[in-house]
Amino acid sequence: SSSSSSGAVAREDHFITAALRLLRLLAKHGPELQDVLTAGLERSPSRCWQRIIPQLFSRLSHPSPYVQEQVLKLLCRIGQANPSLVLYPAVVGASETTTTTTT
Repeated sequence: SSSSSSGAVAREDHFITAALRLLRLLAKHGPELQDVLTAGLERSPSRCWQRIIPQLFSRLSHPSPYVQEQVLKLLCRIGQANPSLVLYPAVVGASETTTTTTT
C-alpha cells in the first residue's frame, strides 16, 4: 500500500509541475498562443490547478488582459467546485493589500 501512496504523490507532483509549466507558458506567450491555450485551459480539470492557487492569484496582475482573463476563469472554476480554496487566499490577499497601503 505504501507503493500505491507514493505513486499517488508522484502523480500529484506531475500535475503540479504540469500546471506550473502551463501557467508559465500562459504568462510568457499567452497572447501569441491564444487559440491553442484558450481551448486547452477550458478543457483542463480544475482540480489540476487547485495546488497552485497562490501562483494563479499572483498572475492576476499580469500586464496582458488575455492572461488576466484566463487566470480569472481558472480561479472561478476552482471556486465553483471548492469555494473555500479560493475564498481564503482572496480574503488574506485583500487584507494584506489593505494593510500595505495603509502603512
